[in-house]
Amino acid sequence: MDSAAAAAPLRTPTVPRGRPENLFDVSTVLIEAGQARASMPTGPWLRGPDGRRSAAGLGVLLDDVLGQAVLVRRLPGLWSVTTELNIDVAMALPADGQLVEATASPMLIDDAGGLGRGEVRDGADHCLALATTWARFVPGVPAEVLDPPELPDITERGQCLADLLQVRIGATGGLRLPARPDLGNPRGVTHGGVLLSLAVMSAEQIFLGRGLDVASVRVVYVRPAAGELTFEPVIAHRGRSLGVVRVDVTNAAGALCTTATVTLRSPIGSGNGPAQG
Repeated sequence: MDSAAAAAPLRTPTVPRGRPENLFDVSTVLIEAGQARASMPTGPWLRGPDGRRSAAGLGVLLDDVLGQAVLVRRLPGLWSVTTELNIDVAMALPADGQLVEATASPMLIDDAGGLGRGEVRDGADHCLALATTWARFVPGVPAEVLDPPELPDITERGQCLADLLQVRIGATGGLRLPARPDLGNPRGVTHGGVLLSLAVMSAEQIFLGRGLDVASVRVVYVRPAAGELTFEPVIAHRGRSLGVVRVDVTNAAGALCTTATVTLRSPIGSGNGPAQG
């Protein structure tokens, strides 16, 4: 090995791109100096129900990168599943075609799993979002990791996230999602980032036209989201400058799979002292 090769940073691909990654055009996650990194192009397909740029587009990118930051230190023969995914939104995603990049590092790894922390930045190095995840190690590497699927070329992604994901969310934010292998992860259940995206879209639909932007998303994954799923939003608070929605995701048996808390805020201050919501 020559000196130039020895000095080059190690870039090792991790799991192959799956169907959700192909849909959002998320790149393969690379590991460099212990940090996970991936990118995603932006476009009109990342817009929400009212044409506004939506934080829902961050789900798959961040779930992948944060998950890989934990996986990089796993013991042989183990995989990981996300148990929590938390995102704080600093700026809206662009929709002009530029790449955004997510990076993440492991903060804690133990026998049970780990904690990862990451961020998303745009082409001008503006921080768009901060995120953390908790992941749990499970035995066995999914077969799809060892034998990745063939992925179709996607040339048309539509004009909003509903087009991209081929869903229609009701006026009250509810959604019934049939079993969708195209939205699955390597373990054959709905991708955690897709679940986050749909929960955010549900909350945005409830506050449609009120000028509120997503400030944070807190998702807890309590069991695998397999088969037909129902998204049921409940408004915890509806104020002029602040909204809070809990979105529960249940399976066909009515068992809770995921619960998400989405907080929305007005980007315009009242000018009358501390906000009271």
